[in-house]
Amino acid sequence: MAARSAAKLLRRMGLRLLGTESLFVNETTGPIRDVELDRAHRWGEDLGRLHEHELEL
Repeated sequence: MAARSAAKLLRRMGLRLLGTESLFVNETTGPIRDVELDRAHRWGEDLGRLHEHELEL
């Protein structure tokens, strides 16, 4: 899965991940499936809240 590969690469680059999520796409190059848009939006909001919390610490 692309999310797993991307996370591995980012960790190798020394970045700490707040989370990962796998989303389904229509083709191997995208776009994201319409039914996944709401889930992707919620995930982005969750990451934003996690990031805000990290900045407060």
